[in-house]
Amino acid sequence: MATSDPAVLLGVRSGMSPWIDIARGAADEIRRSTGWRIILHLTDAPLRPGGLIRGRIRLVGAICRMGGSIDQEALDRLGCPAVVVSNNGTPHRCPRVGVDETAVGRLAARHLLGLGLRRFSYANSPAHFSQERGRAFAETVIAAGCDCLIADAHGEDDRRRFLARLTGLAQDGPIGLFAANDGLATSLVHWLLEAGLPVPERVAVLGVDDSADAQLAAPMPLSTIPLPGERIGVEAAHLLIDLVGGAQPPITPLLIPPALVLTRRSTDLTAGLEPRVAAALRFTAAHAHRNFAAAEVVAAAGCGRRTLE
Repeated sequence: MATSDPAVLLGVRSGMSPWIDIARGAADEIRRSTGWRIILHLTDAPLRPGGLIRGRIRLVGAICRMGGSIDQEALDRLGCPAVVVSNNGTPHRCPRVGVDETAVGRLAARHLLGLGLRRFSYANSPAHFSQERGRAFAETVIAAGCDCLIADAHGEDDRRRFLARLTGLAQDGPIGLFAANDGLATSLVHWLLEAGLPVPERVAVLGVDDSADAQLAAPMPLSTIPLPGERIGVEAAHLLIDLVGGAQPPITPLLIPPALVLTRRSTDLTAGLEPRVAAALRFTAAHAHRNFAAAEVVAAAGCGRRTLE
């Protein structure tokens, strides 16, 4: 009697961060832990299981981004356990592993607060996750005693209104601007420079994704929060393997926080500062993802605490 080869369907979006990292992490872990085959499906294309699964392949599970050709009905048709790795508002009944969007917003706020800024803004996008990032960012800076302007910035009219408000806000001092993603952050840097607002001297701009495309398009190296795509893929693989083995699906999603901020020119406010002050400022910005002691800042500055103060 012929045997069948078990396989896992990976449904991701083509060529975009963090989907490639998620797919890589999931595929490597599934191969390492089980030896199952991997079937890659780009969610922009129609999902036709009969066209994907040929010969002796038996589909045992799926790890998917919702949207495009993947909805709950499509997952039901697959007839196997599935884990969702997106947060785009598409309804589903599957367990989910994804980004801790609240942690993204808080990390962005701590990074910009660590630069000594006291005025902040969040540039919203239509994406579902953007609301969570913005809410956490605003709550964190407000808790630190600062104000936060939240505005849409994805249309021409929105852009004009947003730039007008930022220009007024910047008259009172430099601004820390957090954008929902790197694509929006890149556009904002272009718009700000065209409007005569120097980046980062008057507006320090921080994005999310560490997108290669956005870095190429940006007029300067863009500070960004890389998303933990590979770890999401690994954890999704672990969960799927457990589900295939008969485990009950978890009730709540597994949310993974980002690890750090990649500080580049768009939030580098240290140019022109006294070298020891600049060193202390770079330390606080680079280590915003964790709690640190004042002694560590002093050590990074290379001087006594009283001198630094």
